[in-house]
Amino acid sequence: MSLDRKTTLALLALAAATIGWGSTFPANRWILKATEFQSLAWPGLTLTVFRFLLVGIVVVPWAIVIIARKRLAVLQDWLLLLLASLAGTVYLLLMNTGHSYASASLNAVLGQAAPVIAFIGGLIFLREAATPAKLPDSCWPPPVPS
Repeated sequence: MSLDRKTTLALLALAAATIGWGSTFPANRWILKATEFQSLAWPGLTLTVFRFLLVGIVVVPWAIVIIARKRLAVLQDWLLLLLASLAGTVYLLLMNTGHSYASASLNAVLGQAAPVIAFIGGLIFLREAATPAKLPDSCWPPPVPS
């Protein structure tokens, strides 16, 4: 089986994203506590601001290009974009603060609960129907006993 260039690049990007996401928990824990490499522990707020500064270097110029190209579409959704940004900021503040108090492995497990929380939130707040199609493939259909 031979993969074309786009498929290979997509798989590499997915692998890099997965590795990056998984390494966030131990990396944050390492940054948030004093070690032999760093004498002071960072507070959760400092780490959040640092992460936003790094991302801002890439995202702000990209956002300027998008707004210049599609000004009307972006400006119509400014409130939704602002709310999404605030939700992401609150998430990172809480996550980084949590990393200060719990182990990296516990934070990783709790982080993986996000889809369950989103599912329950959709049922409660958006009044979505709980259908088998919304369950992960590993849950549906139920295994047949042999």
